[in-house]
Amino acid sequence: MLKLYSYMLNGSGRGKRYLLLLAVIFAAVVSLLFYTTWSAYLFSSEGKTFLEKLPALSIENGEVTQPADVSWEYLINVPESISDSGEISVVIDTTQADFNPLTAPKNGLYLTRSDLYFVKDGTIYMQSLQSIDKMKIKQNEYMPLFKKSLMISAWTLWLLMTVSFFIVLYLWSLFYAVCSYVLTVFIPGESYSFPVRRRLSVVSMFFAYLVLIPISFLGLYPSLVMFFVLVLIFEAIFLAGLPKNMIITVDK
Repeated sequence: MLKLYSYMLNGSGRGKRYLLLLAVIFAAVVSLLFYTTWSAYLFSSEGKTFLEKLPALSIENGEVTQPADVSWEYLINVPESISDSGEISVVIDTTQADFNPLTAPKNGLYLTRSDLYFVKDGTIYMQSLQSIDKMKIKQNEYMPLFKKSLMISAWTLWLLMTVSFFIVLYLWSLFYAVCSYVLTVFIPGESYSFPVRRRLSVVSMFFAYLVLIPISFLGLYPSLVMFFVLVLIFEAIFLAGLPKNMIITVDK
């Protein structure tokens, strides 16, 4: 515990490296869950059936030339964490060049002659095919293509989530450092500098996660309020226990 107190009082920096470590771990968990969920489907009998039914695809000059004048749909069963209905649609409709959102109430992918659409909870995202001069995908090439795409997506998700988690954790550490000033009203002691309070808030957040993460594995998902209260409790414990003879950085 003395080493922990020594870091909070005399450590260098403001805990950003530990926030980055947390962000990397959280992002790895999210990307791993994403990868295992979709790879499990991809290698399941249902996933193999889906890939076997996918028609060969050819795109030339930004338009789908094969399959031509076809309306094809397949429903994929997915976890409710991905889609509330437990299904997503994969539709290839080359009978039309444009997309009619009224015909696509379900989450999923919709390919027309000239565009690719992704529907998620009523929001429609569009990607034009105009940048594709020529592309051909044979029916037996879908499995290696999906495996490669899944791996790239997982790494991309990990990178994006690492940045996102770090920003959120960094802002939270600032917030809880400010909260520590309120706690000192009830816990008289030294007037610690803001860098000390930043390191104090980071350590308190670490301990809060150490308590809450095992609870989440039991199927009990803690609320943000519970996390807030727990961080404040750890901050209060650390503020009350900081040794006075180890203090180097204090407000003048």
